[in-house]
Amino acid sequence: MFKLDDVDIPFQYELTPGAPVQYMTHQARMVQVLSGLGLGLMDIASSLNLPPAEVKEKYTKELTNGAALANISVAHTAYKLAVSGECPDMTRFWLRSRAGWTEKTIVEHTGKDGNPIEIEISAKEKLARLINPED
Repeated sequence: MFKLDDVDIPFQYELTPGAPVQYMTHQARMVQVLSGLGLGLMDIASSLNLPPAEVKEKYTKELTNGAALANISVAHTAYKLAVSGECPDMTRFWLRSRAGWTEKTIVEHTGKDGNPIEIEISAKEKLARLINPED
């Protein structure tokens, strides 16, 4: 069964300096989390047993911020993995995608002992050149 506590999407409170903290209702948090998980308005409304128009009207902010807050959570986890040293793949991913690093592979083609590459021709081609040297 789905539990809100199992989802690591941060809360977003409306904070005004000097004003008391405004907590969200369980339903508002549910909209925020489901939106963050990528569900659309129809699915969210269905899970709350509310008409989509009512969800959109009452929870506009939660619908909008849910995805951003989920991305924050995932980015934070990715960062922790990247700097931990325990997940080299995440470190490389972070450096490529966030720091602009690239991995370059240089392949040099040379012949034996660094000399130019020698191309051997078939016996048929050698014979053709001997018979008709102008071609």
